[in-house]
Amino acid sequence: IVKEIAFPDTIRSAMFCGVLPDQPVLCVAAGCTFFVVEGCSGSMREIYKSDNPAVGVACFENELVLSTDRFSLFLDMTGTQTRPFTIKWEVIPERITFSFPYICAFAPGFIEVRTLVNGKLIQTL
Repeated sequence: IVKEIAFPDTIRSAMFCGVLPDQPVLCVAAGCTFFVVEGCSGSMREIYKSDNPAVGVACFENELVLSTDRFSLFLDMTGTQTRPFTIKWEVIPERITFSFPYICAFAPGFIEVRTLVNGKLIQTL
């Protein structure tokens, strides 16, 4: 079955993030807004809206990492913050990558490496 879903802005990033009862779940970053899309029904919920452009999404077990060009935050599938900190980027990243326990922001001429454990800066390359 193929479903067409319209988003209000250009999709910057999307990732399958597990299953909520019996349906695959897709997390999508479009414009400045992050959505959770249920795969079978196609229903879409906004889980976070920012004033900053979305850069990427990632999933770790039942946790979403939503990244904008200024910060990354950790939410569950309902949009509730799961960690007591937000990562504030020193650079304006064009891309974000994850390799547990690290999160890396890539900007022209810079790579910023932080830990996913507490968000502290590890190194700037």
